[in-house]
Amino acid sequence: MFRLVTTCNHDKWINGEGGNAKIFLKNLLNDDFFDLVLRLSRKKIIKFKSLATGGKNCFADLKNHTILINLSLVSTGEIATLNKQYRGKDGGTNVLSFPYLDFEGKNFYLGDIFLCYEKLLEEANAQQKPFNHHLTHLILHGILHLLGYDHINDKDAVIMERLEARILKQYCIDNPYL
Repeated sequence: MFRLVTTCNHDKWINGEGGNAKIFLKNLLNDDFFDLVLRLSRKKIIKFKSLATGGKNCFADLKNHTILINLSLVSTGEIATLNKQYRGKDGGTNVLSFPYLDFEGKNFYLGDIFLCYEKLLEEANAQQKPFNHHLTHLILHGILHLLGYDHINDKDAVIMERLEARILKQYCIDNPYL
């Protein structure tokens, strides 16, 4: 079972458009979505399983665990502070992911994802795409980072982008990289 824990630190997420986004998240990010991500990411998951379990095959029986991701919806200032503190980069960004990878009883904590409302809205408008499509893409992008994917070099970027496009296509969302 998959459970998303959300923290809304921004007025627009709580009042107005954010209310719609929160309902959208609840409807989209369910067991089916996460099962698809896990199934298509299986090879990558096996490579980093030892980080959380000392080499045990933790993903073989994840169906017996509740997978938790903490999703925090933050302001431009908050994301800029996190970006500087943890990545050493000035300025804001749209999404930051921090893997946690830990078991506690029947819970498997995958990590934290921070999304910046203003940046997502600005990008969606500039790219002329529905806000919820862009939101879905960046949550997926964050989840893939939690699962060990990255885009630091071109080869890894192609792998991650293709996987994102493949998953988003299942939800009738256009490839964001075209």
